Amino acid sequence: MREAIYLTYSWRDIPVAKLTNRLTMRFFGPLRWIALLLAVTVLFATFILLQKHVFPHETGTQLSTVLAAMACALMLGLGNTLGHKRLQAALMAAPIRQKECSLAINEHGIASEGGALHSHVEWSDVTEIAEMGSFVLIMLSPLEYIPIPEFSLPPDLSRTELVETLREWHEAAQQDFSEAEYA
Repeated sequence: MREAIYLTYSWRDIPVAKLTNRLTMRFFGPLRWIALLLAVTVLFATFILLQKHVFPHETGTQLSTVLAAMACALMLGLGNTLGHKRLQAALMAAPIRQKECSLAINEHGIASEGGALHSHVEWSDVTEIAEMGSFVLIMLSPLEYIPIPEFSLPPDLSRTELVETLREWHEAAQQDFSEAEYA
């Protein structure tokens, strides 16, 4: 086993929005969008049935009101999504995120320097080691992570070896933590 792993990369090379989107889908699952579409369909069908059977003599005012409300909700959702993408792009374009970041990873945790990231994370705070595309993610929560891009790996370290080493360190820390908890 290695004693330490040293990496350097720039945050501008990390597709944060794409990774965050994939982690969001991973957290909520694919049924999230199906459930949303089903809810909208049921809501729309309910108002159509109300229009035809409960208010058959009304002119269609209720239906047009419902359609207008649904259009407003759709526009708000699209506006929120576009605003979020614009905000994410502005965050990643900030000068502090254009600097290189270096990571030193060992059995005690992860130390990072550079850009917007200056921290030390202990293995007991890591929730998972995840693989996503060409990245290995040291997960701190469902959406917070320390990315390790494949292109930043030293020539003598394969992705498989990296993942195995990180998982060994993480599992050892979890065992130490649970042993200390029961002592």
